[in-house]
Amino acid sequence: MTDDVLACPECGRLMKSGGFVLVKREDDDRRTCRILLRCTGRHVWWRWADRPEGLLEACPVPELFR
Repeated sequence: MTDDVLACPECGRLMKSGGFVLVKREDDDRRTCRILLRCTGRHVWWRWADRPEGLLEACPVPELFR
């Protein structure tokens, strides 16, 4: 699965990669990157970079990445 073919779960528009964010993961207490994904509808999603099969989650602070 590649980022350039993902559809936004909110509006169905295609999403593009918006870069990486380094955060602390709570379940294993590691600093790990999240991949940011944005659509033209200005929805911002992310997922763990080391878990590409994982589900997209709505970014809790989208205003920081617009």
